[in-house]
Amino acid sequence: MTSFSSDVDLHAFDGCESYGNIEEPSLEKTAPSFSLPSLHKARTVLIHALDVESDSLDANFTVSSLEKVAEVSAKALRLPAKARKLIYDSLYGFLSKKIDKEALRAVSLRLSGNLDILRSGKVIPEWKDLSVPVWSPVSVTGCDEFYGVFPGKKLEVMVLGGIPAGSILEQCVSNKFIQFMLREIGYPKFGKYHPMEVLNTRFTCNLMDRRGRMRMVAFAVSSSQRTHNRQLCFLRHGHCPLRYPWECPNCLEGGQSCPAALHVSKYVKGMCENGHAGILAGENMICNACIEKGRKDEVWQLIERNRNGNADKVHEDKA
Repeated sequence: MTSFSSDVDLHAFDGCESYGNIEEPSLEKTAPSFSLPSLHKARTVLIHALDVESDSLDANFTVSSLEKVAEVSAKALRLPAKARKLIYDSLYGFLSKKIDKEALRAVSLRLSGNLDILRSGKVIPEWKDLSVPVWSPVSVTGCDEFYGVFPGKKLEVMVLGGIPAGSILEQCVSNKFIQFMLREIGYPKFGKYHPMEVLNTRFTCNLMDRRGRMRMVAFAVSSSQRTHNRQLCFLRHGHCPLRYPWECPNCLEGGQSCPAALHVSKYVKGMCENGHAGILAGENMICNACIEKGRKDEVWQLIERNRNGNADKVHEDKA
């Protein structure tokens, strides 16, 4: 399912950590090319098969439920019967966890994203047991404002393949880096784009453990990922699928109703709890503008407190 290439353009990831501290990532020299159509097909088949059998499973993952999942998965993925034990051992970390749609999707991602390992007769290792960087295809599933010394976004990223498949990580990157990144993964080279347009884009990331957390340290893009991202750009700039005359940043539609949406939930116009009209997300009683202002004020108060604390420490050292 994976083939390795040395002629892919690799880019170090902008590690916009707390309040703008930038980490220098280690950059691998080779990146694998994943067969995304094969990944998607296997994932879709497995999700459907597990959904059909979900009523026969327990409320939580038990030994019997895992055995049932392993049996169904081996059959859906057309693996030999002896692969059931491999699948069971690969999913052992799910024991006692609640069985719901999110959990079954994570199971489907983990198995479909590592078919090459299962077919080789090996158990899929746990991400936490690895000490080396791993390349995986990812999709940006969430994007929120991040306030610090550098303005940026907090990205929620789902891992679609490789050993960490099914994992979700969060990482803050600067708006300036997102502009550069969009041009590298399929958007036209010359143009200025809204940072929220990174939502739903796909690329391949070099993932590694940083201070006990999974972090993106480099990225590359395959031809199929570039095609997907170009299609997003096409829809967002002049070819609205819902035929609205306004630009995507001003649109209230969410990801469930429009594939080009720049936010996950649908926005509505209403009265903010603070006494004025505004744009609200989901069931929020406070408008988006007030929420963002509160977050920004909180961050800058913390930054100012840290600055004052450092200044006092310097003054004490000099004394």
